[in-house]
Amino acid sequence: MVALLGTALQLTVIELKKADRLGQLPTQTGDWVRFFEHWQEDSIMTDITHEPVKKAMGRILELSADEEAQRLAFVRERGLRDWNSSIRAAREEGLEQGLEQGLEQGLEQGERRVLQRQLVRRFGELPVWAAEKLEAASAEQLDTWADEILAAKTLDEVFGR
Repeated sequence: MVALLGTALQLTVIELKKADRLGQLPTQTGDWVRFFEHWQEDSIMTDITHEPVKKAMGRILELSADEEAQRLAFVRERGLRDWNSSIRAAREEGLEQGLEQGLEQGLEQGERRVLQRQLVRRFGELPVWAAEKLEAASAEQLDTWADEILAAKTLDEVFGR
């Protein structure tokens, strides 16, 4: 996006800060950039000459002088900061829990799949009851069956039937 500044000077919006730093902005545009960047710095704001910028600065000073407006602004800023912190913490916690839960589920599914392959290889195609038991099993139960498959002579021995 290119903005026409004066008759010959064109700058992208992103370069306004750089142009201000180098003193290459027309007075009115420079005053607005300085206002948005440095409104709290009296030494810079005293050099502002563009009347609408002076008026905006005056309005901010009026609001700043009002103790209730200051209190409300402080409360609003603190609320926004607390809200952002809470959201960030909740996201991080959710990601951690989601990652841990997903990892656990993935490991359990992988163990279930390996055990099923071993059972099929050792005992042939699994009957429906065995496949259902595998699908419903907890991680601890899968571990137990994975140990049992080494010594069991039949599918019933693996599942403890």
